[in-house]
This record gives sequence, C-alpha cells and structure tokens, in this order.
Amino acid sequence: PPRQAIVAFGVALPIAVGFVWAILLWFFAGVIVWLLIAALVFIFLAMDAYLMSVEITADIVSRRG
Repeated sequence: PPRQAIVAFGVALPIAVGFVWAILLWFFAGVIVWLLIAALVFIFLAMDAYLMSVEITADIVSRRG
C-alpha cells in the first residue's frame, strides 16, 4: 500500500477522530452520560427478563421430567 494511505488512515485519521470525540464529549457530556445510563438500565432490564424466562422455562421442563 502507498505510504500516504498508511500515514492518513493509521496516524492522521485516528488523531482526528479522537479530537472530534473529545470536542463532542465536551459539548454534549451531559446528554451522552444520560443516554449511556439509560442504555445500561435498558440492557439490564432486558437481560433480567431474558434470564428470568430461561429460569422459568428450565423449572417447567425439570418438573415434567
């Protein structure tokens, strides 16, 4: 691969993306934190419901056998 592509995609692009992320985090930190908290709560509730359904199903199957 050409040297320019390696420098552009291996060095310059990650640095630029890092700076853009830092700027966005600076301006929207509150929104991002609340979205991440909401996502975490949703994931925990979904996992709880799934694991509860698996346990109920396993209990029903084990009582039949």
